[in-house]
Amino acid sequence: MKLKISIILLGLICLSFNIMAQAQFYDIMPDITNCKEGTLKEAEKQKVLNLVNQVRAIHGLKPVTYNYTKDIFVQKSALLSAANEQLSHTPPTTWKCYTADGSTGSGNSNLHIGWFYGSTWPTTESSISSWIIDENVDVCGHRRWLIDPFLKFIAIGRVDGASVQNPQFSVTGMSIYVIDDEKQNISDWQNDFVAYPYQNYPTNMVFTKENKSWYFSFTAVFDKSNYWNNQKVSYSTATIEIKDEQNQIVPTSGVFSDNDGAGIPNILKWKIPSVQKEVKYTVSIKNVDLNGTKKDYTYWFKITDQSGQMPATPTLLVPADATKNIDVNQNFTWNPASNADSYTIQFARDNTFTNMIDEQGDISTTNFTATLLPESTLIYWRVAGKNNYGTGSWSGIRSFTTKAMAPQKPILEEPTDLQTSVSITPDLKWDAITGATSYHVQISENDKFGQLNLVVNQEYITKNSFTVPKNSLQYDTKYFWHVRGKNTIGYGEFSDPRSFMTLDMTSVDILNETTQILSIYPNPAQDIVLCKINSSGSMSKLQILNESGQLIETYSLLNSGEQILTLNLSAFTSGSYFIRFIDDSKEILKKIQIIR
Repeated sequence: MKLKISIILLGLICLSFNIMAQAQFYDIMPDITNCKEGTLKEAEKQKVLNLVNQVRAIHGLKPVTYNYTKDIFVQKSALLSAANEQLSHTPPTTWKCYTADGSTGSGNSNLHIGWFYGSTWPTTESSISSWIIDENVDVCGHRRWLIDPFLKFIAIGRVDGASVQNPQFSVTGMSIYVIDDEKQNISDWQNDFVAYPYQNYPTNMVFTKENKSWYFSFTAVFDKSNYWNNQKVSYSTATIEIKDEQNQIVPTSGVFSDNDGAGIPNILKWKIPSVQKEVKYTVSIKNVDLNGTKKDYTYWFKITDQSGQMPATPTLLVPADATKNIDVNQNFTWNPASNADSYTIQFARDNTFTNMIDEQGDISTTNFTATLLPESTLIYWRVAGKNNYGTGSWSGIRSFTTKAMAPQKPILEEPTDLQTSVSITPDLKWDAITGATSYHVQISENDKFGQLNLVVNQEYITKNSFTVPKNSLQYDTKYFWHVRGKNTIGYGEFSDPRSFMTLDMTSVDILNETTQILSIYPNPAQDIVLCKINSSGSMSKLQILNESGQLIETYSLLNSGEQILTLNLSAFTSGSYFIRFIDDSKEILKKIQIIR
């Protein structure tokens, strides 16, 4: 990465260096003579973070966070630059104020140095435009690091002091930490390339006094899970065509590409000597080789003085910070932000918003009702405004805790609605409800579920299934059923009801019957009937029912295994009857005809 050196000559009124620097930039003043780096104000760090994220928002990139653990590295790196009045990513140990931390910071940062005269001190965030423009830096490395989609966090360092090389000047060294193995997860990033400039782009991030010697650039991102796979992009067969608003082709020069490691490891770059402000240009890049797959890209840009009118920062209103027992369907409100056409709201489990719960954009009002928040959870939220020029700075962060809620109503699964030929001991099933500790099942003879019509009213079911006990349901009958969940808060809403029809009693072979379990002879019969039974249970019984399903007689069978039971039906009138065999695991029903 080539280094950026700028000389800034500003102002003619001399004020005390110590007073100005202390008041504007530092909590603890740097002292180059004694190799003390000082402490930068939090406000300066936030200004740089906000500006970086505004630039990234224009490119459609995810925001970065501030990593305070890197402050020591960038502050000591800035001290090295200011104390030695030169830049190096590998400073020698012989440098004044050398430290291992400073060397680490210099090796992982964009570096900047400037000299100036008088009382108009350069702002800390002014270094960002210098790095983005990357004037006379062929690899565009500073820019590539700042608009790297994988960039996760930054830290900014600044040290001011009196110049030794030019005693009439002051010197400023700055470092921004951008090179780290820890990358941001961009699997949900909507784009697949980074272009500079892109769409409505601020003039001060492109031109330096109308100097047009810098490079435009394009980087393809075809692999969002593997950073270095993007080195497998080739522009050897790619073509660039740029047209203005009149659809006229705009000449380019200096077209070049490389696959080094300065930011995402591929870049196509070129110059447009005739580029103008307030003109919309369309860029077409065709035949880009993405590890063997060819792809075309098209985008537009306009360098505009209006692009600086980003939305102001919203102020959160309701709920108040650290509010507890918030409903999961809470309405969130904030003050309107000037220049905002819409808003984006984020919810996360942590205040760095890396463990996201939900994000909703294109909100046209200053309120939003959440629908996807988990119960009994500490949640952080923030809001940002958006307009045609990008997304503004995020609001301050607030937190709240959602309350526990009664379980949601279940969705019934089996039997299906209106199902027929259902067993009189069916297995009822429904979806498991998060937070439910038990379930309540009701089966009714009608869809009103009145107390007098309930045939099953079972509570405290710990699974999302229930086997209806024997003798609860009748054959050839329509039933209605529903389920609700319960937890420490109470009962939830009953599910939408379903109905089913039990098995027709006139069916001969039902419920997993095999002829080896129950055989009847003769059939039809007059007086005596022999029932051959093969029982696997220790306690079983044989029942006789009339055609309406009413129980007439019961015979207990005390032994398991094969046995023959003789039934005397001489007292029965002519007609149809049913012989039912029941043991621990099965139920067999056979129809028999009595003829006199």
